[in-house]
Amino acid sequence: MALKLQSPTSSHPGDCSFAIEQVAVVEPRTRFCSCSANRTPAIRGFTLIEMLVVLGIIAVLMSMLFVVLNKAQTSANKIHCMGNLRQITMALHLYAGDNRGKLPDPAICDLPWEATLKSYLPTMKIFLCRADAELGPTNGSSYDWRDTGDPNSTLAGRKITEAQWNVIVTFEALPGWHQKSRMNVSRLDGSCEEMDDQKAIKEIQLPIHK
Repeated sequence: MALKLQSPTSSHPGDCSFAIEQVAVVEPRTRFCSCSANRTPAIRGFTLIEMLVVLGIIAVLMSMLFVVLNKAQTSANKIHCMGNLRQITMALHLYAGDNRGKLPDPAICDLPWEATLKSYLPTMKIFLCRADAELGPTNGSSYDWRDTGDPNSTLAGRKITEAQWNVIVTFEALPGWHQKSRMNVSRLDGSCEEMDDQKAIKEIQLPIHK
C-alpha cells in the first residue's frame, strides 16, 4: 500500500490540512516464458565411428558363439555315433545268442551284415552317423565290422566266445568325421572309445583268440 496526499479539504483560508488516502500499488509481475519448459531436448545420433565399433563387437561375439555351437554340435554327433556302435555290438550279441553262439557270416548268408541284424535293432537308421556325409547317404551305412577275411583276425562266422572281450568289433568305416585322423570304435564288451585311426586299424588286424 502507498499513501497519497490530497488537496486541502477545508474551505477556510489558511487551513492547510491535507487528507491522506491509501492507494494500492500494484507491483509489476515477473513474466516467465513457459516455452523452454516444454521444449524437447535434441536427440544426438550415433557417429560413423561409433556404429563401426558396435558392428565390430557384434561380429566378434557372433564368431565366438559360432565356435562354441560348432564344438557342441561335434560333441553331440560323436556321442550319438558311439551310441549307434554300442547298439550294433549288442545286436551282434543277440544274433549270436540265437545262432548257437556264432556271429553272422555274410558270405554264407548272402546278405549284407547290416541286413542280418535288422530284427535286432529298432531302426536301420542306427547304421547312419550324423557326421557322415560320404558313405551313409549313398550306401545306407556309416559303419563296418570285424570281417577281415583273415581267419586269425576275423569275427565273421566265428563263435563269440572265441574272441577276447576287449577286441574291436564295430567301427566307423572312414576316419575323420568327428576329428582329423580319429575314429570311433566299439569293443566286444560294449565299451566305446575314440581312437587314432592307424592304431585302430592295426588292432583290428590282430588275432582275436584269447
